[in-house]
Amino acid sequence: MEPFTTFDFQQAKAKHLLFKSRLRTILYDEGDVEYTTVLSQYACPVGSGFIAML
Repeated sequence: MEPFTTFDFQQAKAKHLLFKSRLRTILYDEGDVEYTTVLSQYACPVGSGFIAML
């Protein structure tokens, strides 16, 4: 993972919007989304980035 000083906030924002869309799909049962890709902080690129910085 890149150092925090080169963290791409625009990319993180886009990935977060995708996460929210997938989460809504699960909550409203509107499609086929793998729960593990949404509910795991390790499967999420943004979440895994934050974990790598800790």
